[in-house]
Amino acid sequence: MSFLLIVLLIAVVSVGMLLLKIFSAVQPSDKQIDADIKKMKADLEPLTKDLLPISKEEFELFSQSQINAALKKKSGISAKGVFTTIYHEPLVAYSYKRYPSAKLNAILYARSADHEFVYRIKKGEVQLVVDQKHAGILKDNGVLYDARNRVVASINREHDKLLPVLVEDREVGNLLKPLPEVKKELSQRAFEFVRHDLNDKEEVLFLSLAVLELVNRNVGK
Repeated sequence: MSFLLIVLLIAVVSVGMLLLKIFSAVQPSDKQIDADIKKMKADLEPLTKDLLPISKEEFELFSQSQINAALKKKSGISAKGVFTTIYHEPLVAYSYKRYPSAKLNAILYARSADHEFVYRIKKGEVQLVVDQKHAGILKDNGVLYDARNRVVASINREHDKLLPVLVEDREVGNLLKPLPEVKKELSQRAFEFVRHDLNDKEEVLFLSLAVLELVNRNVGK
């Protein structure tokens, strides 16, 4: 290999690394975030028309399977899909976008028949907005805090097979971790247990944490 070619390769690599650093340092503005969320909402509109309301029965049948799923890895990651019951009935539609960045920087928009969820994911935490109201900030430790830094809910990721979810001090349900032996074409339930006497707050927060967990599995967080 000639000296000139070596110099050229070094220059190309150096420029590439410099561009990557510059590109990764550019953070999306609040205006861009708002525009992206509006676009996500519009793109999902055709998928949200047939969503079933999530009653006690639907929680029991909620699966880890999706329909209309798409995942693209180019200039970040984008994904969307619809989580269904084990009978392939649509329950929750979502759209996800990860921006090119050295650290995780993403947004997630999700819809059930009755609720809208927006997740702003950055700096090791997730800002959660439910039905256009601030619901709290989820830290890396799995705890959701309100604006006064009080514990609102939590998800325990330490168990081998289950992910217990607590709202305040009450365990409201358990997510199942995916089983490697279950084939993709088969529907595995998402939850091992959900209380039948959930109040509105518990139901919304449980679903909020569950949707984020299920989407993260799909996008490879």
